[in-house]
Amino acid sequence: MRVLFLTDKYYPRPFANAVCAQNVARSFVEAGHEADVIAFDDPFESLPSELDDVRVHGVRPDERLKLFYLASDLPSDKKAKAAMAVFRSLNFVSRLSNWTRYPLASKALAQRIANLAISLHRAKPYDCLVATCCPVECIEAAVRVRACLPDIPLFAYCVDYIPNTLRRHISEKKQASASEYWVNRIGHNFDYVIGMAFEEGWYRSSYAAASRARVLIGDLPLLSDVFTATDYTTTVSGDWVYAGSLSRGHYNPVPAMETFSWLSAHGIVGSAIFHIVGRGDLARLCREWEVRTGGVIQFHDYMTHNDLERMYDNASVLVSMKCSDQISAKLFEYMAQEKPLLHFSEHSEDPDRQYVDRYRLGLTVDVLDGEPEVWGLQVAGWLSAIDGISLPPGWTSEFEKNRPSYTRDLILSHIHAGSCDF
Repeated sequence: MRVLFLTDKYYPRPFANAVCAQNVARSFVEAGHEADVIAFDDPFESLPSELDDVRVHGVRPDERLKLFYLASDLPSDKKAKAAMAVFRSLNFVSRLSNWTRYPLASKALAQRIANLAISLHRAKPYDCLVATCCPVECIEAAVRVRACLPDIPLFAYCVDYIPNTLRRHISEKKQASASEYWVNRIGHNFDYVIGMAFEEGWYRSSYAAASRARVLIGDLPLLSDVFTATDYTTTVSGDWVYAGSLSRGHYNPVPAMETFSWLSAHGIVGSAIFHIVGRGDLARLCREWEVRTGGVIQFHDYMTHNDLERMYDNASVLVSMKCSDQISAKLFEYMAQEKPLLHFSEHSEDPDRQYVDRYRLGLTVDVLDGEPEVWGLQVAGWLSAIDGISLPPGWTSEFEKNRPSYTRDLILSHIHAGSCDF
């Protein structure tokens, strides 16, 4: 079996969707199959030619994305702010020129992806093509591949929920129109849509009338298939760690900092420190809290992967937060540490909480109501309850859909079933 994945910004600095694509592709290789990935070249970070025995092929992005990559890869560089400003202008113009297909920004990029996929297939045929969504350029590329190669099975791997991608930028009327356009385009041209479990109802209802595509339900493939128990026993007096984005609109660190400060002031967490590692427009606020608390809260602008792993090893509590309705891949990285996971939820439709609530060392604090004392007392009770316990063997079975092998086997079973008209 040979499988081709289409995705966007890849390793060594991948976006979340590329991580999902790579995990599933690697799972194919581990099962004795072949997997290739087409990803966007980053002019500032060379793509590997191969990663975990998955072959990687680069495609040139447009100038708009090059500027975005500069701003993403070098956020502290003086040029980054200017690059982001120019990117936003070009992004607006690009999407305006493709207004009827929003959020498509580059038809030329979609065509380059399609051309490379067709060339690779003709050199050595693939058994199926899996296009991640978003970006929709990958979806559009797969549609163009279908026009040239009508017999290759197409899977739309929708790790992004289309309405969420749209609603941050445009009116409700345009959201509905754009969502309908892409649902119809996928439903008419793809054989299968792999939707995420946290929005299963939307996927099934939206594609119910699809002329071709059938809906399959998976989930973010971010828990390892080869899982080694750590034999970790919880201790509640150690440091807290948050590592991730500090971008306004999605992540608000204030309730977590307020709660930890209250716990520290009342002697509940002893001499523990709350480490915050991240970048974003709220980083300055975290620095201010470091000064205000005399170092009880400590902010780290940048940390190498090895240093972050050591911080995870030394932590007693891993902290998550969300103030929007988009899921966080970080949750599964945390759960893989087998340590207590404390989630601060500030949105009525926060999808993260359903995973935290199923995790046996997890607690969700709803910060839409209450105040630091209320949240602190809730956390204090939780810390007391979990002190000295560990996760039972086989706990990951509760998250079966989050293993890469689940999505791999989902794809394999529907190709082998021969249920498509190829």
